[in-house]
Amino acid sequence: MIAIVKIEDGLIVHADIPENVQVHLDEDCIVQREKCLDFGSVIRIVEEAEVKCECPHANENNNTNVALNKVVRSATLKDKSIAHENTIKARMNLEKCEKKVKDLKLDIRIVGLRYSFDCNTFFITFVSENRVDFRTMIRDLSEELNTHVHMIQIGVRDEATLIGGLAPCGQVMCCRRWMKQFDAVNVRMAKTQGLSLKLGAITGMCDRLKCCLRFENQQYKELGADLPRVGMFVETPSGIARIVERDVMGGNLKVYNRKTKGTFTYHVSDVRIAPNIRKAMEKGDET
Repeated sequence: MIAIVKIEDGLIVHADIPENVQVHLDEDCIVQREKCLDFGSVIRIVEEAEVKCECPHANENNNTNVALNKVVRSATLKDKSIAHENTIKARMNLEKCEKKVKDLKLDIRIVGLRYSFDCNTFFITFVSENRVDFRTMIRDLSEELNTHVHMIQIGVRDEATLIGGLAPCGQVMCCRRWMKQFDAVNVRMAKTQGLSLKLGAITGMCDRLKCCLRFENQQYKELGADLPRVGMFVETPSGIARIVERDVMGGNLKVYNRKTKGTFTYHVSDVRIAPNIRKAMEKGDET
């Protein structure tokens, strides 16, 4: 059996469960990794290892290598107390780490600090748009903290996943609540759904395009294919009119009648495309 274990800073580790070890879902446990012991919570138990790493540290080595990772035991009260002390101890180093960043003039922003359970490794998670040479920082901090320092670079979307917060819709951000990986999102999806292309309307808390643009994109494409396009002329109960807006999900069309100089909304079943008069109407259309 394989335990999927979530560590404090969002790291997901796939660890083998030995036959003599009993762990359960949502239970805290101690995991032996290649170079250190870690404290985490079991979020899933599966039959076989899943090769995809569901975390911001997807590029970190050996997260999914169950030959190197194994569950040592269920966490005891003493283990939980030690983990809590390690969390406080790591946060106390924030000022020291930020000062080092400033002194070395590194273009990074620290978003997470933690010690491994055995304190053999100090992990620094940071965000940067560029590649950063942080070897000097690792050397200096290793000497000051008297432990191995490991730095992990993540993107702004991963930062949002770690920090969390409320999205513009009022719900907890999807990347924090349930998303397992980031899929590609582009502006064309916003166009397909008829959304405003202003950055403030289509970007999330991470200042990147909202992940939810992808959720209904395929449905919009399929339903939109059955509706007349914006700009086409249709016969409506109020006369010949031009389509100026579409409600794809509702199947409604907003049209403009040049003769009455008014806008009306009709369901697609109440209109009929008027191809024979389109060219004539376009010549006299003033919209």
